[in-house]
Amino acid sequence: MGSKTGKLIARVLFLSLAAIIMFFSSIIFFNTAKGDHIVNLTTGYLNEKNYDKIQELFGGIYSTEAVVKQLGDNNEIIVTPSGAEKDVLVYPEDSQKASLFHKFTKTYNFYIFNSKFGTASVSENGVKKNNVGIKFITDKKDTDGNAVTYWFPFVVSASINSKVYKEKYPSLDEYWLNYGRNFVSDKSRYGFFNFQINEETIKLIEKKTEGNIVAFNLLDNEGKQVYENNFEMSFKFDEAFYSDAEAGTLFNTYNEYLPYYDSYRYGTTYNVLSYVETSENVYNTKTTKFNEFVDKYTSDVKNGSAYTGVKISANESEIMTSDVIAKAVWRTIGIEALILLVIVVLYILLFHFQQFRDFIFRNDKRTPIRAKVKNVEPEQKENTFKYNQTGNKKKSEAIDVKPTDVNEETKSEE
Repeated sequence: MGSKTGKLIARVLFLSLAAIIMFFSSIIFFNTAKGDHIVNLTTGYLNEKNYDKIQELFGGIYSTEAVVKQLGDNNEIIVTPSGAEKDVLVYPEDSQKASLFHKFTKTYNFYIFNSKFGTASVSENGVKKNNVGIKFITDKKDTDGNAVTYWFPFVVSASINSKVYKEKYPSLDEYWLNYGRNFVSDKSRYGFFNFQINEETIKLIEKKTEGNIVAFNLLDNEGKQVYENNFEMSFKFDEAFYSDAEAGTLFNTYNEYLPYYDSYRYGTTYNVLSYVETSENVYNTKTTKFNEFVDKYTSDVKNGSAYTGVKISANESEIMTSDVIAKAVWRTIGIEALILLVIVVLYILLFHFQQFRDFIFRNDKRTPIRAKVKNVEPEQKENTFKYNQTGNKKKSEAIDVKPTDVNEETKSEE
């Protein structure tokens, strides 16, 4: 009984695990198929040097006019004004709760195509370092009369450029300057660099250097300048894009709504820096109005009826057409069918091996290896002895007797 129960439990556990594997693997493979479509699109656009299409995939909301643009054979660069939603958790030392910063902030989108500069990490005195990053150049002069610069690394982690990395940042200032990132790794998937520098980071750099940023350059992994000449750029966030976006109240609407969103959803979990008193009814009303605004704003931008200096990248439904989704579904079904086949085979081998083996050899006249062989018992005569009530054998009732002697038989007849 115990053996049967154990086998039943084993089967239930096996089938449950198989169902879980199939469920999660289907999600993973479906999303992978969708991601592969974006990679394929990107590869095609890169080969065609159709950088406008790439911005439509990755730009978010951005300007149609670049503030820096240098194209050629190597290290092509495009910088455009943009906007992005940023949510950050910091951990003040004097508080048991993490603080939540959430804002739609002004940013600059950086794109670097056909990069040929070194990006691998290097070791200096046994310490891993990677000098790849942006060198900001200010109008401030040092004691030697040289411009004061600030290095903003592309890679910050516990093992690379670890001096500026912290697992938990105690303040927003430290976060914006040193937050963990790996733009080099991000580049490896799609084949180009794409990152954002936000207004908060720029303001802190200027505060730290006591100067105004007037230009920038890129550094390779050894700290050498990538471009012969610096790019002049003030990082003032005063381009027409921002005024167009403000005219459409994009930044204002976002930043009026986000405090209600954060306070209602995370007010008891985090110290929301923009906390406001709210309720479910107020939150639902604000959310409805916000969604209506975003839908209309997006529609107006995309059909060109307003804000001509603003562009919004394609959303998922525009990228993942019905044909793409269908291909992803069939690809996932095919992979899941193979997984199911493996599960069925394993189930048979684990729980029905004997029946499976017997089925395979059902028409084979040869004795299969390890097949059951019927034991041949020595021939016995039945009822050799009978037992009386006391358990003693009664010889008189024995069937196994010697053959009758012919002479004895004759004597008895006489």
